Amino acid sequence: MLNVRGLDQYYGGSHTLRGIDLDVPEGTCTALLGRNGVGKTTLLRCLIGELPVARGTVQLGGEDLTALPSYERARRGMGYVPQGREIFSRLTVGENLAVGESAARGATAPLSELEALFPILRTMRHRRGGDLSGGQQQQLAIARALISRPRLLLLDEPTEGIQPSTIKEIGRVLRALLERKMTIILVEQYLDFALELAEHCAVLSRGEIVLRGRITELEPAQVRRHLAV
Repeated sequence: MLNVRGLDQYYGGSHTLRGIDLDVPEGTCTALLGRNGVGKTTLLRCLIGELPVARGTVQLGGEDLTALPSYERARRGMGYVPQGREIFSRLTVGENLAVGESAARGATAPLSELEALFPILRTMRHRRGGDLSGGQQQQLAIARALISRPRLLLLDEPTEGIQPSTIKEIGRVLRALLERKMTIILVEQYLDFALELAEHCAVLSRGEIVLRGRITELEPAQVRRHLAV
């Protein structure tokens, strides 16, 4: 599904991503793990096209997207939920969803389908995004990404600042998406949450992938060693 080869990225003179090779199989969840500041969010932003890459390629379904802007990547099947959610606080829930719909090139997900995943949308369609709780905003952000029916969903820290009951709801939704064969890349600090969902993982350290493989083939202690401060 997603194939990344030799990806390098710089912030000024800082070499932030170094020779990233990553394969994400279709219909699976791959967790990107690592300490704060090792390049996980930078990698997602490179994949969606928010940041330019110095070298390397990004392919989705065999198509080279490396030179395409973000909106074209979205039209080709990438959905992105950034860290911090970044919903439009002055727009209503319905208007936020309409923004996601505008990014779609083909058929969009009907509101009834999104409401089945996120029941809160049924009662909050006319509320402003800024009036929602953090957990409700996260659910809205995921629904906004799903409305264009992406083939690949990029999630950056979806449990950050969220209460446990809402984390369970988000986990339920992601499992339902995986049952529908959606492909997911999950950046997550909550290791147990990531390991419950992911089939594969890649661990970053100082801008490089230092550990990768199937979750079932990796020692949890080995993974945690790369996450400890």
